[in-house]
Amino acid sequence: MLVYKIFLVIGISSYTTEALSPDICKHYPKMKWCVIEYMSKDRWAHTHRFFYNWEKRSCRMIRWAEYCGTAPLSDNNFESEAICYLECGGWA
Repeated sequence: MLVYKIFLVIGISSYTTEALSPDICKHYPKMKWCVIEYMSKDRWAHTHRFFYNWEKRSCRMIRWAEYCGTAPLSDNNFESEAICYLECGGWA
């Protein structure tokens, strides 16, 4: 089992994860009902998260509904753009 530990300079936080499969980075987040569309962004409490867009080879911001809690670790859904590129940017 391959494990990475990264210390981010911004905010002195750490992030530990298992290496993801490249197949995960090719798919939109599974819990689609938790992604808030632009037109409803003012109606629902949400946090900004990032997913890897395989066709564009870049990380894109999504609005994740707070009522869904945290995203599953085995999903293409990351808490920051830096972590998104770290996990999926090397496969592209």
